[in-house]
Amino acid sequence: MWNDLTSNIYSFFIGGLLFLFTYHFIIYLQYRKKFYLYYSLYTLSLSLYLLEWNLGIGLSNPLLSFKPVLLYLSNGFYLFFINEILPFKDTDPKWYRIINTMGKICLITAGAIWSIYFMFEDWLKPQILFFNITTCLYIVFVFRVLYKLITLKTVYSKYILIGSSIYFLGAFTTFTISFFLSIKEFSQAYGFQLLSFTVVGIAIEALVFALIIGYKNKETESAKIMAQQNEQLQKQKVNNLLKEQEINIINAMVEGQENERNRLASDLHDNVGATLSAAKLQFDHLYKNRQSTAQSDKIFEKTAQLLEDAYKELRNFAHIKNNGVIAKYGLLPAVERLAKTTSLENLNIEVQHFGLDKKLNNEKEIALFRVIQELTNNIIKHADATEASISLTLRDDILNIIIEDNGKGFVQATTATYNPTGMGLNSIEKRIERMEGTLEIDSSLGKGTSIIIEIPV
Repeated sequence: MWNDLTSNIYSFFIGGLLFLFTYHFIIYLQYRKKFYLYYSLYTLSLSLYLLEWNLGIGLSNPLLSFKPVLLYLSNGFYLFFINEILPFKDTDPKWYRIINTMGKICLITAGAIWSIYFMFEDWLKPQILFFNITTCLYIVFVFRVLYKLITLKTVYSKYILIGSSIYFLGAFTTFTISFFLSIKEFSQAYGFQLLSFTVVGIAIEALVFALIIGYKNKETESAKIMAQQNEQLQKQKVNNLLKEQEINIINAMVEGQENERNRLASDLHDNVGATLSAAKLQFDHLYKNRQSTAQSDKIFEKTAQLLEDAYKELRNFAHIKNNGVIAKYGLLPAVERLAKTTSLENLNIEVQHFGLDKKLNNEKEIALFRVIQELTNNIIKHADATEASISLTLRDDILNIIIEDNGKGFVQATTATYNPTGMGLNSIEKRIERMEGTLEIDSSLGKGTSIIIEIPV
């Protein structure tokens, strides 16, 4: 069986190589990756080389044989293949250029060997001499490449080294013995074909290279997925950065409003409050020294009540607008005071609470109070409601705030412009996100509005 190049065992090897060529060439047409092309052409060259032996082409007429040409074509495609698989292009450009140049030289050599047919009348001896000299040089170069693979210490270099070593060991054995014994003499002496060393080496190397391609394809797909994930991550980082910048802008705006409120409250308390206090003292003096009549007493009493009410309202306004009431008593008393002072004759605001019996972080309390204050102002200005409620529930370190009204409601697509003079619901939502909380809005025309806020505390 091994002594007959036309036997089924050699046909099996050739069929396997042709299958590898067809399979990887189709994959190349699909993905357009060069290592698929070079590997398919490499296996095609070797399969045609073995096919010539299998069919006995050139045994009677050497002019019909392309064996040396096919061997050098396979050598060139082999070098192109390992150059695409190994990382020389990025890690060692010098070696990448050397291997690429040597691959081109192999293709040129294949053409030169074929041209000898036509250059010399007695072409066989020059062709054999040229083939042997160039093959010796090629073997020296390949052994240098294999030594380079040892120094790389990568998965690809390891398996290319294994596959190539097996093939070149078989080919080198065949090539060396052929100097001393002809193919026929070796077959008669040992009972199997001298080419068997090369055939087995080719088969093993082809399978190893197929495994390398499979691993390379898997690695490429993994790298593609990782690149997509990194791209998504970068987009997410950019979105987070933009969101953070937007939140910082909102915080700066709210901080500016806060400072302006505090300044206004301070100015009102210090200036207008002092003026009202002085006016009240002067009025009290006039009241004590008045000429009493029924009509004047009534006017004095009404005016005194108006001054007293104005002074209390101013003081309440100053207390509500600054952070003092929150810092001193906490969020719940501030919200209760807010509901009391903002309730109108045609709008009743109730406050309900459960579990909120402790002060929270002062900065967070102030931020939440401003949010509740803005939402309450929205109800007063825009909702046309007669009933509203503010519910605060603290459970498992989660503060749940529900603000509801029975007003006219709104289309939620317009939330960003719902309150053009205040924070606006869109801006409020950004502030809630900044506190790692959530905000849900349920509103429709004619059915009131319900806003649910959850904040970790």
